[in-house]
Amino acid sequence: SSQVQAVTIDFSTAPTFDTALPYSEKGFTLSELSGSAHLRGDYGIGQPTTLLFGTRGASVQLTRTDNGLFDLVGFDVTYFESAFDSIQPAGLVTSAGGTSDITAQGSYGFTGAGFEGLSWVLMTSDVPIGIFGWQLLIDNIVVKNSFSNVPDAGSTGLLLSAAVGVLGLCLQRFRRS
Repeated sequence: SSQVQAVTIDFSTAPTFDTALPYSEKGFTLSELSGSAHLRGDYGIGQPTTLLFGTRGASVQLTRTDNGLFDLVGFDVTYFESAFDSIQPAGLVTSAGGTSDITAQGSYGFTGAGFEGLSWVLMTSDVPIGIFGWQLLIDNIVVKNSFSNVPDAGSTGLLLSAAVGVLGLCLQRFRRS
């Protein structure tokens, strides 16, 4: 069986100005569910384009564009309004029951059953708007497609051969009776 490659949603194909959601990249889609969230462009001043949560109560859902399953590997928080981090953290919830609080800038990594085989990830922010007019910036969302254990071609051939053999034995016994 082949290796499943992780991809990074780095917003490299986003325009360099504020862009409303939904936004799709590398087979994944980010959709705004509530509040105000969009992509904040770099305006040509060298700032990376990131996912911006601009209002308290904003929520964004991440799904595979083809509605398939995926694993959440991690993401970077490039800005978090730290003056309020102990009051109202941001967080995420996955379709498999995984949860995590987002309480500071930095890289977040995820492993385990609550972050694998997902149909969606919900990211929320309840942090009041900061002094720069935003509260939370997320970049470099790392995901990979999730595949069930499917037998490879060699295993399938062996299973088919065994099934034909069993069918032959059953027919032989049927003829003898």
